Amino acid sequence: MAIPTGYLFKRAHGKHLPATSPERAIYYLSYEIGGKRSTVCLHTDDHAAAKKAAADHLAGADWGSREAYLKSMIALGKACERELFGHAQDQSITPANLWTRYLASRRRPDSGAVTLNYYKQHVSALVSWLPADAKTMRHVTLTLAENYVRALEGAMSAPTAAKHVATLRRVWRVVDPDGPQPWKDLRPIGQHIVVPYRRLTLDEVRRLAQAARATDQELYGLVLVGYYTALRLVDAVHISADNLDLARHELHLKAPQKTAKKKPAPLHIPMLPELEQWLICQTPQGGRIFPTLAHRYATQSLTRQLAKLFDAAQVPNTAKGTASFHSLRATFVSCMDDAGAPSRVTDMVTNHAPKTMHDRYSHPEMQTAREWMTKALPALAV
Repeated sequence: MAIPTGYLFKRAHGKHLPATSPERAIYYLSYEIGGKRSTVCLHTDDHAAAKKAAADHLAGADWGSREAYLKSMIALGKACERELFGHAQDQSITPANLWTRYLASRRRPDSGAVTLNYYKQHVSALVSWLPADAKTMRHVTLTLAENYVRALEGAMSAPTAAKHVATLRRVWRVVDPDGPQPWKDLRPIGQHIVVPYRRLTLDEVRRLAQAARATDQELYGLVLVGYYTALRLVDAVHISADNLDLARHELHLKAPQKTAKKKPAPLHIPMLPELEQWLICQTPQGGRIFPTLAHRYATQSLTRQLAKLFDAAQVPNTAKGTASFHSLRATFVSCMDDAGAPSRVTDMVTNHAPKTMHDRYSHPEMQTAREWMTKALPALAV
């Protein structure tokens, strides 16, 4: 009975490479016996030595019955294809089922509903653009991906186009990890640079609060929450009556959505008088303090409403960075720094990860945080 040869591949920087890759790396042998796949390190980066070591290893393998041999031969055909092309030709992933396959994959990140909706829009935009002859995911070549990026750059800003590409890179990596990754090899998009959220001046925060109060009470309360607690928008709009500890003058929240996996501990934030007074005067609907804004956040219309609010308050983007709701978080941190507050006190409120081992073991009292916040954050009084 003839002995199958298995197939060779390389590993470098945690990635699998085809045996024909020019990159210098250690060779591995993959083979299958009776439906059981085995992988062996050959401890050499020389192709000829690797082939000899593979042959020696397979010569001593127990191939067992004829059935096991035939299964191995089938696997060998797939193995040869992988050795030649670096991936198996999976034709089952089509533009029509790409999003469904992503949602069903156990490899995908545990994203929230709003994030998934953004991803779905990005995937749908690509599917609508693809030519008719791109019948499977494997037909999306690097050239096709580059053409799509040019179409995106002509229709939107570079940062927005970069978000589309980042989504597609993630979807490809999750749905077809062994296949070609055209989005990974793209050139940088435009002059895309991450622009920081700028700090707002006290006068700008007051104008923002005045404009919000003239527009909508919930918007005014949201500005107060952003200024006095540094909460991210997703956490701020979902504050409920259950989060208010009026006896201790504190907000008690579950771990923020962005950091819940790394820092699952709940978040306690002192409520300063101006914010507490506004919260006490509210009549929660269904337990929510911001029922209307929470709905707008879920339908992705709140960001546009906040952009109009910043325009009305004449709080623009500048060379120092973007002005948005997240700027209130940057303002909080900057004001605490200006007041001389220890970074661990600020991190306790913002839920940022400890920067040093000392910070990891340091647990400031709530009263200490309240005193620093009172010193650092002047009342808006609008």
